Amino acid sequence: MKDKSETKSETKFISTISHKLRTPLNAIIGFSELLLDQVYGELNEKQTHYLKNINSSGKNLLVFLNDLIDLLNLKWGEVRLEYSDFSLSQAINQAQMSVKAFAEQKHVSLEVKDDSNLLTIKADENKFMKILHHLLSNAVKFTPPGGKVEITTRYLKGPEFNPSSLFPTPCVEISVVDNGIGIKPEDQERIFSEFYQVDSTLSQDFEGTGLGLSLAKELVRLHQGKIWVESEEGKGSKFTFVIPLDE
Repeated sequence: MKDKSETKSETKFISTISHKLRTPLNAIIGFSELLLDQVYGELNEKQTHYLKNINSSGKNLLVFLNDLIDLLNLKWGEVRLEYSDFSLSQAINQAQMSVKAFAEQKHVSLEVKDDSNLLTIKADENKFMKILHHLLSNAVKFTPPGGKVEITTRYLKGPEFNPSSLFPTPCVEISVVDNGIGIKPEDQERIFSEFYQVDSTLSQDFEGTGLGLSLAKELVRLHQGKIWVESEEGKGSKFTFVIPLDE
């Protein structure tokens, strides 16, 4: 069995390789975009098709590498929170905008129901938005065309019981609800594990890095919060996270 230092060395190696891959990958993406913009001359239909595939594949790989680096840094405690006061509604709006194009492409509507009555919260704004982005991206991905993804917020004055935890201090609760394909009961316990795919056949239809939910979980944990899922197969899922408010 590997000891902790050996495992950490291997993790560092993976992180270093991932960092080094990003530079040539950004070049591939950048040059393919220049060619697609026909800066160096006109393209025929076949050339445009191949370049779009190169550009799309490059961007997908870059997202994977960025997610992998973020997750490795979180796992080894190399990420620190930078607390600040920020607008909850603006953070939710920006997170929505980050998946808007993806949602429109799939004809999935995005809605917000804010019952928190909170003007501002104190947390790490950048990481808070990453949590929302990963949950929203996952929800849109597994929601069929014509479906809906809703963000709901609630202020917990605490102590207040919820399905996963008991918090003695005030908290904000955020849920991302979809009417997508849902998750089997046996998959719900493992859904936050890195690289875990709910179904090999579904994975072919719903591409992703397999790291988004793991990242969301680690970022919530960093805030001393809790995250869980409630789902019924064929009817949709509800991902909820709660983080204490540093008041």
